[in-house]
Amino acid sequence: MKTLITCCILAGVLLGGCKRDRTPPPPAGNTARPDTTQATAAPVPVADQFEAARTGNLAKVKAYLAAGGDINATDPYHTTMLHFAADAGNKDVAAFLIEKGLSVNTVNDDGFTPLHSCALHGDSATAALLIAKGATVYVRDNNQMTPLHLCGLNDNLAVAKVLVAHGADINDMTTTQWTPLRVAQYGKAKQMQAWLTAQGAKQ
Repeated sequence: MKTLITCCILAGVLLGGCKRDRTPPPPAGNTARPDTTQATAAPVPVADQFEAARTGNLAKVKAYLAAGGDINATDPYHTTMLHFAADAGNKDVAAFLIEKGLSVNTVNDDGFTPLHSCALHGDSATAALLIAKGATVYVRDNNQMTPLHLCGLNDNLAVAKVLVAHGADINDMTTTQWTPLRVAQYGKAKQMQAWLTAQGAKQ
């Protein structure tokens, strides 16, 4: 999963103090259980599967599971393959992982669900899929921010529109008095600011 831009790290401190980068890189050295039923199938490192999910390599994700890999495998911060796929907007990979039983509401150590990850860097199609499969729109991360708040850090208007269409409140406020518009202003998200203002959002 791509490393968050500096403004997200600063926002974490300003909005309540995130203990680290919200989306850590894939781990090294953790390997999947080899497939003992097929002599030709080599074990696939778990770390490679996070990269496969991030880059949209569905064939590699399938190979990992076929080789006996754990659908619920996480990185050291309990970030799942679905988080990685959602962050990159890889709808096909996300749909496959959900079909195989990976929860859309799994939370990592920063309180992120896949929908939070999608709000940062993903796309509208992946966000709509997650919601259709049961993702909670109002879930809050460790800084009490919803996915809609996080859209303002990277000017992700496309996902913001999907969230609002599915009931997200444009005036939702964190315990530290941050609204989506205020986060968008902090993140210099011009499209988000203009759209939220046009919808009647308040600071």
